[in-house]
Amino acid sequence: MHQACPEFPALLARGSIDAFFAPEPWPSQAVKLGAKILMNSGDVGYAYTMWLTANGAWFDAHHKEAKAILAALAQACNEITADPQKGAAATNAESKIPVPQVLGVLAEVTCKVRDFSPADMASYDQVADFLAGANITKGRVDYKSKLAIGFYQ
Repeated sequence: MHQACPEFPALLARGSIDAFFAPEPWPSQAVKLGAKILMNSGDVGYAYTMWLTANGAWFDAHHKEAKAILAALAQACNEITADPQKGAAATNAESKIPVPQVLGVLAEVTCKVRDFSPADMASYDQVADFLAGANITKGRVDYKSKLAIGFYQ
């Protein structure tokens, strides 16, 4: 889906599609072309989380460094939450993504570093079941054995 996202606003504007579900900035671009947003991902119960991933061998030998990385990310989240304009300006300086676009994304996400929750596990179980049931993966993926549940407190 993400590869086609840049075309979604134009396809919607010319009537080739009736709607789309995609991350920003594509909904905002469609609004500029006259569309309206009917629902956002939260309205339909969709949530996402980003995982910090590390090589198992590195992680096993570098717990102190991994905790320091998580602490730095948590501090950055706190700063961005306290001052979204500062976060948007920093993002723009590094990526050239326009400040208003970054502010739009920041208004819709919660920047927080946390451990995995039971609700996360239930959601990931559903994804693993779906992927196995649709024969996208060869059987149910054992993702839990690869997670450091409880590492971040």
